[in-house]
Amino acid sequence: MPINYLDNINVTGTLSASSNLSTAGSFLSGNIDVGVVIRNSQVYQKFATGTAPTYGCNSASGAYSNIGGGICNSASGAYSNVSGGSINAAANCYAFVGGGFNNCVSGAGSVVTGGVSNTATSPFSFVAGGSANSTGNYSNSFILGSSLSASRANYTYVNNLSSQGMVNTLSVSTSSLQVGSISATSGGVGSITAKMPIYNQSGAFIGYIPIYTS
Repeated sequence: MPINYLDNINVTGTLSASSNLSTAGSFLSGNIDVGVVIRNSQVYQKFATGTAPTYGCNSASGAYSNIGGGICNSASGAYSNVSGGSINAAANCYAFVGGGFNNCVSGAGSVVTGGVSNTATSPFSFVAGGSANSTGNYSNSFILGSSLSASRANYTYVNNLSSQGMVNTLSVSTSSLQVGSISATSGGVGSITAKMPIYNQSGAFIGYIPIYTS
């Protein structure tokens, strides 16, 4: 959700915006219809046309929904929850936003723990924090990092991964497989005990890497 920053706003007619407006100077206007106004670092909620802005105010309109604190948060989904922060929205059933700024969860049963400008639009998905992340329409997507977008369901997305122990996997998905060198002993090779499946970046099966006994 972008924010439009202005020094001063002086409107004698009707001011309409689909995103947010921010002004550090004066705010003089006639009829106003915007989502959020930020003036002098203070957040004002959406207000009716022709009325003055109202500071703060959270809205828990969903059945059995809850807002723990913060300002300008919305919990419109049934059983949804926003713990705090500002301009966060839990807009589907069992949606949860932990805090942060400008986060939106519209997927059922999905979670954004915090950060800035993260969206979880697919069901049963998770964004750990960071900024500018999106699960798209891919269910069961998990994002840890920043500026990441899901491209398929049932995947976990990270910027970089560092493991202090072992990483075990049943399959390997990569755009290419490179082997630096292969050396063989003069003796015979044992029997194949396992096969490792290899997939390309699109998820198509390429083949197997045989695992031999010594």
